[in-house]
Amino acid sequence: WEEIDGSYVRAPSGRAWGVVHFIGGAVLGSYPHIAYDAFLSRVSDDAGVVVVATPYDLGVDHGKISRECATKLNRAWAAFATREGYDLANTPVFAFGHSLGCKLHLVAACGDGEGDGDGESAAAKRAGHLFVAFNNATAADSVRLLEKFAKELRAASAAGLDFTPSPAETLERAKRGFESPRATLLSFEEDDLDQNDELMEVLRHRYAMTTVSGDAPVSAVRLRGTHLTPV
Repeated sequence: WEEIDGSYVRAPSGRAWGVVHFIGGAVLGSYPHIAYDAFLSRVSDDAGVVVVATPYDLGVDHGKISRECATKLNRAWAAFATREGYDLANTPVFAFGHSLGCKLHLVAACGDGEGDGDGESAAAKRAGHLFVAFNNATAADSVRLLEKFAKELRAASAAGLDFTPSPAETLERAKRGFESPRATLLSFEEDDLDQNDELMEVLRHRYAMTTVSGDAPVSAVRLRGTHLTPV
């Protein structure tokens, strides 16, 4: 792994054909190059792609965090591509998230919710999205899930605050504004935190509104494992 402008970059042994922007789950996403090292290294080597993992700190403003991750990706990928001779304009970039990281990618793919209507104001258009164990919990639910880590979340919950956008707002934005050529939702059999079923329903509705003909370009994959299998 190489740290570039606040992100962690992992390149395959040969020439890469694409880029994966990875955002991890709460807490673990703060050090993705360590928590997801084996998983992302295999993705990079087996798929032949550059992985750019953007860390983030816990917070209640998920829109802001999403934009910050997109900015980190843009800076790191531009620096790496320039140095290594990659074509910034024509190299496909895929969005790949785990747990809360899925929500952050989803928010980016729906615009920032502040009236710009540009589909992906926080990030350039993506070639596709991979959502692994999507989680869209409220602040109160997240406190219970991350009790030993989440001092900030406990304080927010005690003050009556919730994440922005809220879980309901997130799904509504996706229904109205999600933009991606294709999306794959990966779930694990022993995962009781996964909310991919809700996301699948929303994305099928969205693609039905935007796809002229044929099946919606969204698919589901189910594998053995738990919520923490990617770690």
